[in-house]
Amino acid sequence: MQETEFIKYVDVLNTLKVGVSIFDDKGTFLFVSNEILRTSGRSRADYIGKTVRQFVEKGIFDKSIVDIVYQTKAPETRLQTTISNSGARRTYCVKVSPIFDGQGNIVYAISERYDVKALNENYKDAEQTGGTYVMTTSAEKSNIIAESEEMKNLLNAAELVAKTDATVLISGESGTGKEVFAHYIHEHSLRKDHELVIVNCASLPENLLEAELFGYEKGAFTGALKSGKMGLIETADQGTLFLDEINSIPLSIQAKLLRTLETKTITRVGSVKTKKVDFRLLAATNADLEEAVRRGEFRADLYYRLNVIPLLLPPLRSHKGDIVPLIDSYLSFFCNKYGVQKELSRDVYSAFLDYSWPGNIRELRNIVERMVVMSTSATIRIEQIPQAIFPHQPENWKKNDEGTERAMIEKALEINQGHRERTAEYLGISRRTLQYKLKKYNL
Repeated sequence: MQETEFIKYVDVLNTLKVGVSIFDDKGTFLFVSNEILRTSGRSRADYIGKTVRQFVEKGIFDKSIVDIVYQTKAPETRLQTTISNSGARRTYCVKVSPIFDGQGNIVYAISERYDVKALNENYKDAEQTGGTYVMTTSAEKSNIIAESEEMKNLLNAAELVAKTDATVLISGESGTGKEVFAHYIHEHSLRKDHELVIVNCASLPENLLEAELFGYEKGAFTGALKSGKMGLIETADQGTLFLDEINSIPLSIQAKLLRTLETKTITRVGSVKTKKVDFRLLAATNADLEEAVRRGEFRADLYYRLNVIPLLLPPLRSHKGDIVPLIDSYLSFFCNKYGVQKELSRDVYSAFLDYSWPGNIRELRNIVERMVVMSTSATIRIEQIPQAIFPHQPENWKKNDEGTERAMIEKALEINQGHRERTAEYLGISRRTLQYKLKKYNL
């Protein structure tokens, strides 16, 4: 991206009435939009180079959602209370999304901050769930590419089971699209006009998980809200509850969840009263639950209650007939998102078909997005792909002509704000090699 293009995108972000922040992999502010500065009363210098944790330590933020995202490796939407430079306290609805490299590591995070007064509906959802996000359906999330026979059969099975209220256990490697299938099932169910409540069980601390799932009465424990709180299961009443990474639920809570599934009632923490709740359960895991049962880490009765309709999503390497359609779909999506026109050369398609995709569809999506953002020409050639994006490149990929290599280094320096160690890591070369190339190209 040329400097003028970069400035153009910054100008766009600065015109938004949404507070946008960009962070590096350590939670350090790289960019804050004008809306953040306006509402906080602070200067850009107060943010750039500082970490979110420093803002929490100073009491400016009540929590670091960025750190939560770095732990869960998934988008999070939560309420965040902030204090402006003048001392004014305000609550925002904040969504933080991670950006991954080809190895599944988070390299950046983008935060969108909305004033809850302008988003009444989102505010109510977030308030009910204590900040754990409640998501309705979206076209992008339910867009499943199924050209291979294997994926077509799975999609047909998902559509058939969607019409029932049967519990579905979606399993598969990380990045195979389990949440996308959950959206698809919900959108084709009789409950589609109600909420799809998504809970990443691994993202909630064990000591809070029970209260978040089942809710609690006032005074149930130290720090509890005086009014008590509705749990996520209650929030899903009439709708669908999706428990992702259900293998992370501790044994102490599994028994209570089993009783809820069998009786369709919940008991809030600190209460002896039961309450009826009508919801459809979808669950997902990237672990072998049968093996977890054998090890005594997961209740056998809960496993059998969950495994009514099993859907096993295959790794991308086993249904390569979907790779090219997936590439084309994501290429079109990200070109529209960033307002550019890009295409991939034939050798890129060929190399992608030969790749094993250990990170599955998520890895493919992230690589396509990064190539759209990073490429310096309308046609993306294989030698333009930095090794850090695609670490297992054949030797013939690395034959960069000097003009392309210089452009790649300039772009990497821009993205990493001139930080040479991060730039070298980003390009997949040693710092000494980077120093040599900077001298060679007089950069």
